[in-house]
Amino acid sequence: MLFSINDKVHDILGIAKILMNYITDKEFDILDVDKMSEILLYHQQSVFGKDLLKYIIKQSLADATFDYQSYVTQHQSLQEDFTGIIEEILSEKTDIVEKIQAGDVKKINLLVGEVVKRS
Repeated sequence: MLFSINDKVHDILGIAKILMNYITDKEFDILDVDKMSEILLYHQQSVFGKDLLKYIIKQSLADATFDYQSYVTQHQSLQEDFTGIIEEILSEKTDIVEKIQAGDVKKINLLVGEVVKRS
């Protein structure tokens, strides 16, 4: 199975890590090599986080009709939305940022609260 996926993805070490860390023994029995190859190729091209990769692998194993590309697109756009909010808050709250940089890490909660309010 590993080599079949690697024939398409060309990253044997990355594939091995993903299979070992994200897929249970029972899931190996239902794993579709073509689908897994497709997901991993998409991951290489789109460069999204490992938590998102793990989720779409699990969902794809549970539901063959799961549209992982739409899911990734939707969740990446949410990440981009938060990036803008965070940048805005950091530029507005420079006094809090300076206190955090000086070691007062509890002030992070103020920034997190502000992100929550604005999202």
